[in-house]
Amino acid sequence: MAGFCDPQADRLASQAQAAQQADPAAARKLWAKLDRLVTNQAPWVPILNASDTVFVSARVGNYQESPSYGGPLLDQIWIR
Repeated sequence: MAGFCDPQADRLASQAQAAQQADPAAARKLWAKLDRLVTNQAPWVPILNASDTVFVSARVGNYQESPSYGGPLLDQIWIR
């Protein structure tokens, strides 16, 4: 959403991903370094924490919303 692009961040992410299976400890250090790099640049500053209320029928079960697009996960819902 921020349109963030940083070659150094991309490089660190690739290195951390590559190290994940073979050397998890080294990967954790790389992820931490990447986290600090991105945090220091603050490409995205949230100014709003949205909260929605959803009303569904008592016949609806297992209602869940997708964290990535905010809509219902239709394949998870069942109806009596």
